[in-house]
Amino acid sequence: MRKPSTWLMLVFVLLLLLAGCSKDDSTNTNNNDNNDEPQEFYYESDVDNSYIDTLSVEDTVSVTSLTTTTGDSLVSGDTVDTRVITISGVIPDISSLRTKDGTDSTIVLHAEGGSCMDPGPWNASDTFTIYGMPQTITLSYQHYGVMCTGDYGYQVVIKDISDSVFFMRDLNQGLGIDIDTTWGTLTLVPGTYVVDVSTVTGTDTYVRLTYNTSDGSSEIIRGTLVVYHNGNLYPISEADPDANYTYSLDLVRGDNIIRVLIISNFDPAAQIDIANILGASEVINLTCLTDEIAIRAVLTWEINNSDVDLHFIAPGGRVWSTEDCFYSNMNPNWGDETSTADDPMLDIDNTSGYGPETMVIPEPVDGIYAVVVHYFYDHGGGDAPATVVITLNEDNQRTYGPKSLTNEQYWVVTGINVVDGVAEFTSAPDSSYLFDESPTLSRTIPRKRR
Repeated sequence: MRKPSTWLMLVFVLLLLLAGCSKDDSTNTNNNDNNDEPQEFYYESDVDNSYIDTLSVEDTVSVTSLTTTTGDSLVSGDTVDTRVITISGVIPDISSLRTKDGTDSTIVLHAEGGSCMDPGPWNASDTFTIYGMPQTITLSYQHYGVMCTGDYGYQVVIKDISDSVFFMRDLNQGLGIDIDTTWGTLTLVPGTYVVDVSTVTGTDTYVRLTYNTSDGSSEIIRGTLVVYHNGNLYPISEADPDANYTYSLDLVRGDNIIRVLIISNFDPAAQIDIANILGASEVINLTCLTDEIAIRAVLTWEINNSDVDLHFIAPGGRVWSTEDCFYSNMNPNWGDETSTADDPMLDIDNTSGYGPETMVIPEPVDGIYAVVVHYFYDHGGGDAPATVVITLNEDNQRTYGPKSLTNEQYWVVTGINVVDGVAEFTSAPDSSYLFDESPTLSRTIPRKRR
C-alpha cells in the first residue's frame, strides 16, 4: 500500500487547525450570570394548604379595608367586575415563645484496659449540663476483651456533682472472652452531671452519650404576614405589631378565597404546619366576573429591604428592551396597536421587599414568551429566595422556586408558548439570545438607579 505524501499530510493538519480556530469562543458579557443553563423546577399538588379555607384560629387578624382600585368598598360574598383589589389593616401583637434550638453534642469515652502485666486502674470521665427543662439523652456502651484480673468487667456511672447516682451499669464479666453492647435512653432533670467509665485490665470499654446543648431560654417569634389566595401563600412583610399593611391582590376569574395570616417559620415551599399559624383573618369570599386572563405571573420573595424584579419578554424580544414588560415599561403596546387585550401589564415595582409583583396579559398573540426574574439590588439584605406562581388560562398553574438569588443575579424561570390564543408551558428561549443588547436588535429602555 502506498504511503500518503508529506504534502498531503501537511494539508490535513492545516485543515484541522483551521477548524479549531473557527469555533465561537465569544462569551456573553451580560450579567445573566449565575443562570448557567436555564432550569425549570417547581412543586405542584404535593403542597396542599387548602385547609386554611376553613381553619379556626383563636387570634384574628383584622381587615379594616377591602376595596377595588376605584375605591369602592367590598365585603365577603360580593361579586366584582374588576380584577385588582386592595386589602388593608393593622397587624396585631401576636407572637409565640419558642425554646431556642441547641445542637446535639456527643461525649465519647474510652477506658482502655492495657495489658495483663499492668493492673491499671483504667477509667475515663467527662461532664455535661442539662439546662431549662428535663431532657432525654441517649447512651450506648460496648465492652470486649480478655479479663486478666479483678472482679468486674466494667462500670458505667452517671451522677450529679453531689455524687447522687442517676444511672449505673455494673458487669461482673468473669474469666474469658466476652462482648457486651447496650444502648438506650435516660431522662435527666436540669443540672450538671459526670459520666464515668472504668474497665478491668485486658478489656476495653467505650461509652457514647448524646445530649442537646440548648440552654432552655426562649425567643419571641413574631412571624411573617402572609396573604392566602386559593391555596397559594404570598408573604407581605414581617409581622411587626401595630404596623399598617396594604396588599394589592390580583383576582382570578370565578371564586376567590382570601385570608390574611401571621405564620411563624414561614416556608413557601412546604405545607404550613397548623402550629405555626399564629393568627388569621376571617375568610373573604369574592366572585370575579372579568374576562379570562391567558397569562398571570406573580413574583414574591422572602426577605425585607431588597429589590427583586419581574420581567416578561415578548416573542423574539430581549431583556431591557421594548419587548420586555418590567418596571420601566409596565404596560407596553404589543401586537395590535388598536387593542389593549394583547398588552401585558405589571402592577407595581416593589423596591422594599417581599413583593408581590404581578403581570397579566389577557389575550397574547401567538409565540413563545419568557418569564425572567432579576435581583436588582439587595440593599445589604442578603440572598433572596424568590418564588413565581404562573397561571395559564385561569386553570393551569405552576409554582417555580423558591430559588435563592444573589445580588444582581438573573433567573430565567420558564417559557410560555401561545398557539391560537391558548397558553402552555414550554422551555425558555436561549439565555444568550434573551440577554443580547445589540442596538441593531432591540432598543433598550432606561433602568432605575440603586
